Amino acid sequence: MAQDTAKLVSAFKASGLTQKAFCAQRGIAVSVLQYHLRKERTAVENREEHSGTGRFIPLHLNTGGLSQRTVVVLHGGFGTEEIAAVVRSVCR
Repeated sequence: MAQDTAKLVSAFKASGLTQKAFCAQRGIAVSVLQYHLRKERTAVENREEHSGTGRFIPLHLNTGGLSQRTVVVLHGGFGTEEIAAVVRSVCR
C-alpha cells in the first residue's frame, strides 16, 4: 500500500496536471488522490520529526531587563503547552 501511495503521488507530481485532470485520466476520484497526497505528506512530516533533522528555533526572552536568556527548542519536538511551561519557568 505504501508503495502504491508513493507511485500515485510521484506520477501526479510528474504529470504537471491539475488534480482533477490527473484523476480523470486515471479514472479515480479526486478524493482518492487527495487522500494519498495527505498520507504521503504525513509520512514525510513524521520522518522529519523523528529523524533529528528538524531545525533548531532559538527563543530570545527578555525577562524585564534583568537578564536575557535564550532557549533553543527542536522544531516539532515540543507542543505549545510544553514550550509555554518552559518560558514561564525561565521567566521566574
